Amino acid sequence: MLERGEGSQTVLLLERALEVEPGVENFYRELMIGYAALGRGTEALATYARYLDTLVRDYGVKPSQEIETLYRDIKDSHSSKLEGG
Repeated sequence: MLERGEGSQTVLLLERALEVEPGVENFYRELMIGYAALGRGTEALATYARYLDTLVRDYGVKPSQEIETLYRDIKDSHSSKLEGG
């Protein structure tokens, strides 16, 4: 979806999708990617926190390695930008 340059629309659609299906990891992952692509690292990290809360509270499971890796990558990138790097 993001390849078409429609990042803001994609983010809005994914947020709406999560209102309907809050347990779909792919929605969270794509939303994190969307926010990061738009330079909104804080929102990307908050999306992960929201996903983690939903996952543990509603399903009692841990996130996949894939989304954990994405979270770390975004966190590292966002931290570098905040530090001026």
